[in-house]
Amino acid sequence: MADTRAAPAVVRELMAVCSGAVSEDFLSYALAVKFGGDAEALAVWLLDSDKAELGAAEAAWEQLCEREERQQEELRLLKERNKQQVLQKFDLRIVPEPKDAKKGSKAPALEAWRDKQAPKPKVRYLDGRVVSTKGEKFIIEKTGEDWDGGSRGKVFTKGKRGKGFV
Repeated sequence: MADTRAAPAVVRELMAVCSGAVSEDFLSYALAVKFGGDAEALAVWLLDSDKAELGAAEAAWEQLCEREERQQEELRLLKERNKQQVLQKFDLRIVPEPKDAKKGSKAPALEAWRDKQAPKPKVRYLDGRVVSTKGEKFIIEKTGEDWDGGSRGKVFTKGKRGKGFV
């Protein structure tokens, strides 16, 4: 319920007017909600009403309070149930809040969408020997000669007419 607490001194004065026929909480509610903060109008209503009418109004207010409490509880339960469904659907863990935000402690990373199957092997073989342990899909084979001992001849520097001219 919204904050219906009126000034305590005004509520005490109104309690004296109605000679304790209704509760202090009901008077606070009536002053704030029913009469919009108009204490004089509430006092006139209290004086004009008999005890049965005041009791009926207070009973209706209590039922309203109980109904609002039930609705808030149902809303809280619905919110909790939806939260659990989302967590279950996406297979996430709740990230705990860091104990001290000033220190900047890191929260553990989320483990989202875990594979239900066994993980693929990371080792790759070619002709019966291991060629990769990182799990790369494609392997580059070196087909050229490593070092021919420098038998290709003299290396010409690049002159003003281009490579190979002296």
